[in-house]
Amino acid sequence: MKIFILQMRNTLKNTLIKKLLMYKALLKSQSSNIFGQSKSSDFDQMSYSTTRVEDLKDLSTPSIAPDGLKVYDTVRIFTGDNPARQFECGQQRGGNYRCICGLAAVNHSKFEAAFILKTQSLQQRFDLFKAGTLWKTFNMQNNINRFVNLTKETLTDELDYRNLDIYNLKKPELKTLLTETLHGIQRPPALFCPNFDNTCTTENLEQYEISNCEPLHDIVNVVQNLITELPYHLDDNIQKRISEVL
Repeated sequence: MKIFILQMRNTLKNTLIKKLLMYKALLKSQSSNIFGQSKSSDFDQMSYSTTRVEDLKDLSTPSIAPDGLKVYDTVRIFTGDNPARQFECGQQRGGNYRCICGLAAVNHSKFEAAFILKTQSLQQRFDLFKAGTLWKTFNMQNNINRFVNLTKETLTDELDYRNLDIYNLKKPELKTLLTETLHGIQRPPALFCPNFDNTCTTENLEQYEISNCEPLHDIVNVVQNLITELPYHLDDNIQKRISEVL
């Protein structure tokens, strides 16, 4: 009985070793893709920026088709609602300037204010972020929101460097002036980190667009109204069939 058990153990051991060797050979012969998911905080998501930028630089290398045609990939549209858009643009979460369009929340219902406001590109947002001095202390590891909890002296230096009139202003007024100047920008766009010498051109982001609206939220009621109204504009026999489908 003992010999039989010993033989069984040896057989299982050999089988296990063979399977491990087979998996090892398989891993060596094929490329492996490892997917990771960060937490939802801006700080945790920022840890992926370096890898994302490295992948973007590879877009300069074309894929070669069988007939020799060179195919270049282009990054065009970012899809998603807040807070994903806010993180991608470097916008604050919530507050009076929660929309990446840069319009204050108190003016969201004023159409004339929205029409007058010009949409800023990622490069323009990045340039505005770097127009002062605080951007130099930005750190992906521990200090990603550099315009928060500033002293009066720091506010004064930042606004003065931006050539803004700060004569005889108190700290609350200085804070308001900086907030209105940045209109919600808290950090560089995610894909401009960590190398601040990068531009939209060097990062292959010339065609990259982040919508100023939340498409999933902003059109949901429009679509619902259309679905509700549509059957009433059709013949009775078709209306019944459409209603059953909807």
